[in-house]
Parts: sequence; C-alpha cells; structure tokens
Amino acid sequence: MFYCPTEKDAGKALVVEAIPVNDDGVAGPSLRAKVGEGGKRKKGQARPSNCIVQHRPEVLDLPKRPPAPPCFSEGMRVMSYNILLDQYCANEWCLKNLYPFCEEQFAQEDYRRQLLVRDISFAQPDLLICQEVNGGLYKKYLKPALAQMVNLDGHAYAERLNNGGWGQAVFYRKDKFISCISHTIDLNMDEETWKKHPIAKVFCERDDSLADQLSQTKSIAQICELTTVSNAILVVCNLHLYSHPMAPHIRMLQAAHIASKILPEVLGKHEGKDVSVIVSGDFNAGSDSGVFSYLTKGVDKFHPEWAEAAAFKCVAQSTKDERQDNWYKVLREGDVVGARYAFAKLQESCGTTSINRDKIIESVISSANCEEAYKTQAKEICLKTAPESLHYVDFFTLLQNLKGELAENFEKVVGHCYGSADEQKAMDGKLKSEGSGYLVLYIFKPQKNCQHIQKRNFVLRYLVQTFFIFFQIKILYIGLHAVIFLPHRQN
Repeated sequence: MFYCPTEKDAGKALVVEAIPVNDDGVAGPSLRAKVGEGGKRKKGQARPSNCIVQHRPEVLDLPKRPPAPPCFSEGMRVMSYNILLDQYCANEWCLKNLYPFCEEQFAQEDYRRQLLVRDISFAQPDLLICQEVNGGLYKKYLKPALAQMVNLDGHAYAERLNNGGWGQAVFYRKDKFISCISHTIDLNMDEETWKKHPIAKVFCERDDSLADQLSQTKSIAQICELTTVSNAILVVCNLHLYSHPMAPHIRMLQAAHIASKILPEVLGKHEGKDVSVIVSGDFNAGSDSGVFSYLTKGVDKFHPEWAEAAAFKCVAQSTKDERQDNWYKVLREGDVVGARYAFAKLQESCGTTSINRDKIIESVISSANCEEAYKTQAKEICLKTAPESLHYVDFFTLLQNLKGELAENFEKVVGHCYGSADEQKAMDGKLKSEGSGYLVLYIFKPQKNCQHIQKRNFVLRYLVQTFFIFFQIKILYIGLHAVIFLPHRQN
C-alpha cells in the first residue's frame, strides 16, 4: 500500500493501524504504530523523532528553461545528486569526523529519504543522475515515489561490482525519452590489467606502486543510452570517481579509461546519428582539477596535480581502519591551494623553478609563530626527507610528510605561508610545476567559448547537499558534482 499525505495531514504524525481479519470476517486486536517509532535499528542508532507531515513545498521560482539544444525539441533540466549512502553517514566514525554538526537522528536513511524526494521535487528535473544509491532504497522507495511525485517514471540502476548492495541510478521522464539501454564500465581491475592498460601503462612503468593503487578502487561508471522522443541519442555517463583527496592522478586515469570505452563501445554503434553526451556525477574534484581539465580540454604535464599525486604513496593505506586512523594526517583541499600559493611566491621571489632547502626552512618553518618544539620537529623532518633543492613535487611531498608527523600542529607551523583568498587568487596560474605525464582527450570536444551557466546551489539542513542544475550546451561545475554537456561528437 502506498499512501500519499495531503495538505490536511500537515502538522500531524502518520499512524498506521493494522486490523487482522480471519476467513469468517471476524476482526482481531488492532496494532498501531506511529511513523518514526518501532522498527529494527542497528545497535547504537537513534530513532528519528518528531516525524510529522510537512506542507508540500512550492516549486522553486526557477529560471526559465534555456533554449533547446539542436538535438532536442525543447529544453531539458538535469540534476546530479549524491544522496549519501547510509554506511557513509550514520556510523559513529562518520558522525564524529565528517558530520559533527549533524545529530544522529537526522543521519538515518529513513529520515533523509523523505528529504531526498522533497528536494528533487523542488527542481522538477527531466533527468536525475544519482550516486551512492542503496539497492533496497532504489527498488522500494525511490522508484515509486519519484514516478508518482516528480514524473520520473523511467529508471536504470547499476550496482557496484564486488561490493553489492548499492550503486548508481538514473531516472528520466518517459515523455522525454522513449527508451534506455543501461550498462556499466568496471573500474575495479587487478594490478596486471592496469599495467597492460593502453593509457595507464606508461604511468605504471614510471611509478611501480600505481597499479596497486588503481587495483584497490571499486568504482563503476554507469552508461545509459537514451533515445529522445525526436529520435536523437543522448549518452549519459554517471561517474563516481575515487574519493581520496591525495589521489587526483587516479581520478584522471579512471576518467581516461571510461572515455576510452565510450568511443568504441557506445558512440561507435551510433555512427551517423544525432548523438550528444552528458558526463555527470560525483568527481570528488574541483573545477581547477586535472580530471575536469581532462574532460573539457585535456590535461598537460604542467598541471600541478601530477606533482601532487607523487605524495599519495606517503599516505596510501590498505585497510579501512588505517585510512580512518590517518584521516587528519592527509593534506586537504585548503592545504593544496595554500601549497601552490606558497611555492609560487617562493619561485617569484627567488626567480627560479626550484627552491633551496635552507630557503624553505627559513621562509616556511623558522618564520612560523608557534612553539619552538614544533618548529624544531619540522626542521628535522625537512632535513631528513627533503632534497637540497626542491621542485614543487618535492615541496608538496614535504608538506605531506610534515602533516603526517605534526598532525593537528601542522597548521601552526605552515599555515602562515598559505596566504589569503585574494592573495591565492592573484597568484593563480603562476606556479611552475612539471609532472610525470599528460593526457590528451581525443573523444569529446566542447563548443568554443564555453561559459559557466546560471546555477543555484544551497546546503540542506540535514547533512546532504543538493545541486540544482540548469544548463544549455555548456560546461558546469558545482561543488563535488559536475555536469558536462558536450553536444555532438567531433570526428
């Protein structure tokens, strides 16, 4: 039974009453349960409270849908949403380290799922692309709820390989798309396969630990081939790339592997047809990242992430417990931006691409306004691990070593040289860095004069973030989610 509350129910709690009746029509004792009470919970989990019916939200006052792409008869709205898997949200470690601002009752899936449908209904998308979707939630809740409330009556689900129970999903309106063929691209390959990979091979030869690092990822890419009502083909690539903040090179190689599969296996069979491609999902990367650059224009050897990737071997861990124990010993996004600024300033002041180790100690460590014991420890680490002359790759690795040893005291030692947001912006693009390789994107070619388009984003009250995306044949990046719409394959 599926009950849809009405406006008359607002402000009240829903109660389910079950009355058993035997074959003779005699009723037995009734059972009553209020939504939010009872039911099984894992040990230590709190029950959601105050689960009352809320007024149906008004549809947001959104901008008018943009002009239609050439292959569509009318405009289309796309929404990409990582809905956050319960196991990455409602456990003790996550609540303490990732979401300390969130009360436990609001982290539970049976509370958050109501917000998911509510917020998707805000955007009224024609195409919804989701990551971290629990298989049971998809079948029993999202499919019927989205079909009834948002007219997303078409759907396709792809479960992660070797790690069953959850995956990625695409929902679409059947009045916009008449058919969907869904399949997956496996990113979970063993060491030997990565070593022989036509794109990754050269990188694995330069770094003997890279194949092992690549083999530990368990991601997939979901590919959906949608046929529009005007008989055009829309290929949707739903990505969820490797999440470790120190592994940009793995995200680039994952994207390259996916792109190499799309050309012969997907676009090849639609040769001569009107084909457009959407690459969307949770890239775990920003708009200045190598993976974003790769998908839009290619990434050359001077991109700083090639150098920064060299420090990954300092922090790569093989077990979940080890990764959690080292969570605060890994450089974060703010550290990366600060490191680029600090080294670019040193290069500018010295007039060289490499910096003497003594200059690093003087400018970064000795000038810090903190306890002498921390500065002494940092100097010892620098003298022990850093070469006499440091390129950016050496400097970034040094910072990771310092973060690993100093932990919570790291910012006290080096934070002063990170600069302000305005100073970082002024130095953007001035860092001279050369890494170990480059990737040329040979499949997609975006239109000239690509622009960021109008967007609306906000943070929800209870843990999850959602991004409403209104695009028109342009390139868009928002937060951890990105949608790239690349119309027409270029031969």
